[in-house]
Amino acid sequence: LVRRKGVAWFVSEVMPSLGEEFVCLVGGAGEQGHVIKQAIAANGLQRRVFMLGTLDEHHKRALLERADLFLMPNIPIDGDAEGFGISAIEASSRGVPVIAANIEGLRDAVIDGVSGQLVATQDGDAWIEAVSTARFDRTEVARETLLRFDWDRLVGEYLEFFGISPERRVGA
Repeated sequence: LVRRKGVAWFVSEVMPSLGEEFVCLVGGAGEQGHVIKQAIAANGLQRRVFMLGTLDEHHKRALLERADLFLMPNIPIDGDAEGFGISAIEASSRGVPVIAANIEGLRDAVIDGVSGQLVATQDGDAWIEAVSTARFDRTEVARETLLRFDWDRLVGEYLEFFGISPERRVGA
């Protein structure tokens, strides 16, 4: 949990405006844990936002099987860019739609309108709308993610880009 992940922002600016039926589970640990806990308390969200700490693979998979959405409300931080967004792909490959900030590496990991939705970073109204109206077919989310991010296809595209024939691959 680092500042660029935007969790404290989301808890303060979006969760209070979502209906009581919305519950947010926060996985992970890090320097922003205390800030997020303060945001939960300041907004009276103790019954709707839960900090789960670090999750092992078994518990992460179990949560993804039951999740309605996977949220990545990242915010821009100078000198701390978001990478590729592998967490978004992990979620959507299991059929969980991803609502993510339209920022850096997340743009490459979310198929906007198919595996989830890209939302303007730090636009509270846009986030409230996106989360409260999200409707995706889990089967299609998983299928399209797996098609787009299939390793054999991606490796083939890289080889083609660099002008390397499959026969010239190292170790082939």
